[in-house]
Amino acid sequence: MMDRGMVSVSHVKFLCLDEADRMMDMGFEDQVRRIEEQCPPKGTRQTLIFSAGYPKVVSELAKEFLHQFIFLKVLRLSSNTSNIKQSVYW
Repeated sequence: MMDRGMVSVSHVKFLCLDEADRMMDMGFEDQVRRIEEQCPPKGTRQTLIFSAGYPKVVSELAKEFLHQFIFLKVLRLSSNTSNIKQSVYW
C-alpha cells in the first residue's frame, strides 16, 4: 500500500511494534525496516517495541529504531508465572 502511494507514514508520531520477535521469526524484517525508514526521524516520534522473548535480532532492531533505548523486563526471560489469572465473563 505504501509503494502504491495509498498509505503514508510520514506523519506517524507513535510507532508500536508488538510481537517483534515473531515478526522477525516470520521473515518480516525487511518490511518493518521499510516502514520505519519512511516514518519521521527517530527523535521526532516515539517507538515502542514489545516482545515476549528477546532474541539478538530484536535487540539489534531496538538499538537501531529507538531514540532512547530503555529495556524493561517484567519477568525473567523465558519464564512462566502463576500470578496471572485469566477469566472469561459471558
